[in-house]
Amino acid sequence: MKRIKIFLIVAFHLLSGLPAAHAQVVFDGSIGAAGKLNLPGPDYDIKAEYGQQSGANLFHSFQQFNINTNEIATFTGPDSVRNIISRVTGGNASRIDGMLRSAIPGADLYLLNPAGVMFGQNASLDLSGGFHVSTADYLRLGNNERFYSIPNENDMLSVSEPAAFGFLDENSGKITIEGKGKLGEDLWGENDTSWRDWWKHTGIKEDGNKNLTFFPGLVVPEGKNISLVGGDIEIKGSSVPNRQGNYVPVGANLNAPEGQIRMASIASEGEAEISGAGLNVSASRLGNITMSEGAGITVNSSGDDSTRGGAGSVFIRSGSFVMDSASRIISQPSHGGGQEISIQADNVTLQNSSEIKANALGTGKGTDIVIEASETVAITDGRIKNGSFYEQDAGAGGELSVTAKNIAISGSKSSLGGESYGAGKGGNINLNASESLHLFEEGQISTSATPWSTGRGGDITVTAPQLTVENKAVIKSRSEGAGEGGNIAIHVGELQIADRGEISLRAEGSGNSGNLSISGTDPKPDDFADVVALSGENSAIRADTVGSGHAGNIAVTAKNMSLTDTASVTTSASDTGNAGSIALNVEKLELGKNAKIASSSEYLSVKIQTVPDIAARDELMANAQPYDVVVVKDAGDGSAGVFVLNIFGDMWVPIGKDIRIVADLTELQDLADAVLTGEVVIEAGEIAVVQDTGDGAPGGFVFDEFSEWIKIKNVYSTDDIANREGFTALAGDVARIDTGDGATKNFVYTGKDWLSFGEVYKVKDIAQRDKLSVHAGDAAKVEDAGDGKTKGFVFDGENWISFYMTGSAGAIDIHARDAVTLKDDSLISTAGAGGVRAGEITLNAAEVKLNDRALIASTSESVGDAGTISVNTQGGNVSLGDNAALSSATSGYGNGGSITVNTGNLETSGNAYISSASNFKEKGGDAGTIFIQADNTVYVSGKSSVRTSAEGQGNAGNIAIEAGNIRLGNEASVSSASHAPENGGAAGSIRIAADSLYLLNRSSLTTEAENTGVIEETADKQNGRIEMQIKDTLYLSDSRITTSVKGGLGNGGDIEIGSPTFVVLNKGEIKANAYQGSGGNIRIVTEHFIQSFKSIVSASSQFGLDGSIEIEAPDENISETLITLPASYLDVSRWMQNPCAERGTRKTSTFVMTGRDGVSILADDWQPSPPGGF
Repeated sequence: MKRIKIFLIVAFHLLSGLPAAHAQVVFDGSIGAAGKLNLPGPDYDIKAEYGQQSGANLFHSFQQFNINTNEIATFTGPDSVRNIISRVTGGNASRIDGMLRSAIPGADLYLLNPAGVMFGQNASLDLSGGFHVSTADYLRLGNNERFYSIPNENDMLSVSEPAAFGFLDENSGKITIEGKGKLGEDLWGENDTSWRDWWKHTGIKEDGNKNLTFFPGLVVPEGKNISLVGGDIEIKGSSVPNRQGNYVPVGANLNAPEGQIRMASIASEGEAEISGAGLNVSASRLGNITMSEGAGITVNSSGDDSTRGGAGSVFIRSGSFVMDSASRIISQPSHGGGQEISIQADNVTLQNSSEIKANALGTGKGTDIVIEASETVAITDGRIKNGSFYEQDAGAGGELSVTAKNIAISGSKSSLGGESYGAGKGGNINLNASESLHLFEEGQISTSATPWSTGRGGDITVTAPQLTVENKAVIKSRSEGAGEGGNIAIHVGELQIADRGEISLRAEGSGNSGNLSISGTDPKPDDFADVVALSGENSAIRADTVGSGHAGNIAVTAKNMSLTDTASVTTSASDTGNAGSIALNVEKLELGKNAKIASSSEYLSVKIQTVPDIAARDELMANAQPYDVVVVKDAGDGSAGVFVLNIFGDMWVPIGKDIRIVADLTELQDLADAVLTGEVVIEAGEIAVVQDTGDGAPGGFVFDEFSEWIKIKNVYSTDDIANREGFTALAGDVARIDTGDGATKNFVYTGKDWLSFGEVYKVKDIAQRDKLSVHAGDAAKVEDAGDGKTKGFVFDGENWISFYMTGSAGAIDIHARDAVTLKDDSLISTAGAGGVRAGEITLNAAEVKLNDRALIASTSESVGDAGTISVNTQGGNVSLGDNAALSSATSGYGNGGSITVNTGNLETSGNAYISSASNFKEKGGDAGTIFIQADNTVYVSGKSSVRTSAEGQGNAGNIAIEAGNIRLGNEASVSSASHAPENGGAAGSIRIAADSLYLLNRSSLTTEAENTGVIEETADKQNGRIEMQIKDTLYLSDSRITTSVKGGLGNGGDIEIGSPTFVVLNKGEIKANAYQGSGGNIRIVTEHFIQSFKSIVSASSQFGLDGSIEIEAPDENISETLITLPASYLDVSRWMQNPCAERGTRKTSTFVMTGRDGVSILADDWQPSPPGGF
């Protein structure tokens, strides 16, 4: 029987295009008293008496059932009928291209044809109940009763409710639904002049709720259901060209407002239960369901925006489910709750602009999306949306859950997203792959709180043994307005981010961004991922803020973490919000080839340039960035003009003179909306000053011709303050002026004038600020300005004006159970450039190794302070080589951060250095201190150094080193220096505590101050004091310990050497010299003081008082008691072997040197080894 059925299906497909020449609705006579009856068309009246009623079920049996174009089949019967159950038994597929109608109130219509069912592009429904079509072998009613598709002598016409469609084998008929396909531009014809007019008049919207007369599809009333259960199912839709010529889908194939749409493809014996909620399928093998050519399924509520209710459910069960070429599944509630989109298949494919939309459009909660695949979910240029839209009391977006063995997301149009556009929270995203998740070729998983949102963006959770993000693909969470961004949680065995792949958080408005965590597959914070690896150009994990909201924190828990090829893990702040922290809990960390881990607070690099004319302005666009400003000397009419680059970077917008005041960003957006509706006219270039941009601070905006507001930034860089004076500024705005010598000078707008900084003070609170004795231009950095925030103020001569500062950089905290290795120009850093402060760097590891110009650094500019650096190896080793460095520096008014190293052994070589510096040449901040504590040895060699310095009026930091043994060799140095053109700060002090200290081969331990200020200003710093507490030996060989003041009024620093057993100077120097101030004092306390002939101990001043020298030793100069040997004592030429030609047969002898009786003090004599050896 099945073979005959298949043959007839093929025959039907071949002949289906021919016009009908015989009756299309024919009863087979197996049910009812009418017998074999041919109904006349085109309006087929299918009466109850043609079938048989059993309880609330009305049964019909047709030999043939086809409804052609413009034909109508109407089922009639008593109101007691709840289910119209029809079967087609002739072996031919049914083609429906007309209307199926029921005159029975509320009755569901069931159509069974095991040979197949085809719906044409004109097929429609006029029912007051649901519609259920199947190619099943039977319909199960109740628990056990069956109504078979093939007549049976024992047919039982049950009174029970339909419960399931059943299949006896794998030969199930096909169900197809045809749309109108691609429609040409002739569609709008004479009535409309363009696609836009036609679009507007037909009322088509993306969700398919309107214009159902254009393409109605199969529609059932509100709250009713549609079921398609068969073999393979194919649905094709309709599309029209938009303005760009791209085809966009319209209408819907299946429409069940607030009801359920169920589709199942079965390719084996089994059943699909359709009673109640959901769709349960029990079968060993499932078939294929394909949607293409703009096919649409919608369960949205009908009506307009104000009256719509919730949204219904969609259930899909198949072996393969494919959405292709702009197909859509839509369940978007408005003022009621959404339900569920549930897709279960072996393989799910979403491609070519197809999408699943489950946004919350109103006050109701969005629809949940659940996709489960036993094998693969592949999304290529497809979208799944579960956001929350524009309502003050909007509902939250639904949950998106994708579970599969493998998940692949690719293509620039691919996006999984849960945006919040109003007060509602965006939907969460949960992806779970049992083997792998691959995100590539610009695919993205994203959630955001948009600029209009006050709700949170959705959270993203990814769980997979293997996660790969590459080729510009991204997982991201955004806060673009007042709403907060969602969190991202990655649970993986192995994470690979490559070739510009990115996982990121971002805050762009007043809302905070979410946090990012990466850990093992067990969703616990302390579960370790096996591998986290970033490689390839610009691959990144990042958290940024460009608004007043704070950036999120990044936390990684992994056994092995590596970064290379410019890959990075970063947080940043370029507005008043703070950057997030970075916490890495790993077993091993490796950075190579320009990789970096960094947190920064920095001014946006927007700038002002001057050009002669419009042509030159336009040439700048290729290299300019949004918000850049250009001053055009001749804007076309001989007068100058000022322009700002829009947010897209593709248009220069004039900055006019007209200014209006608005209260907040909501009012600003209302103005733009009013322009679109024609209620308000605003010219391009008009300026709006917003009194509160979300954080209480005002902001300036310029209007463009496309109803967009472009922000005038609070900080611009330029080479002439006159450029900044050419357009609107708000009190507290900052201009950064390039002075031409590599330095930058800051100016602050007071509301009247631009002032550069004079003195910069740092105080705890407003009360302390108000007690300062200040002049116009002086600035104060207040730790707590009354709201718990640090703020900067400039004095304009009468009042304190708050000026713009970026937020603080975040802390970096690294815990490694094994080694941390940096090489090939890699970097760990925090930076504060214009912000409150840079973050702290804390590095705890078993071993730390830096090579090949690798750098761990904390820096500051403007009034920001650098952060501290702390390295702790818990008894392990720290090594720096080949120009590697630990560095803290300030290039502004802020202070440098301290550096602390706590280790078992520290070794530096190859020009490596540990440095803290104050590089600002004017009234800069102080450099930070350096403290090194080593259980065993500190070895500084190969021109490497430990140093602090100050280039201006800031003070150099102090240095303290504590270790068992300290060795400086081969031009190594420990130093603190102050170099200034005038009124320089003090050099820092150096304190050494060790069992032994060796300085060899032109090594040095020095402090130095040039052009110091008055003594009182530097006395508390002691201007480079050196203090050493040595237990055993201090040994200098061709090396020096010095404190000096080369200019200015400061005193030379004191040198105090306490209690070593031996102090040995072998061509060594100990000096404490000054220029106009007094020379420093030298005090040495030791048991044995040994000084070679050319060694020097000196304390002098060129124009001031010499310092004192005090040596306390039982043997003050033991060298005086040593024997001076004659010059000929070591003349051994007599015993040296002559060349072979001279030896002849003379007798030879040997000469052996053993022991010694005395030590020569002559410079050109043999020198003894130092006590204790090397």
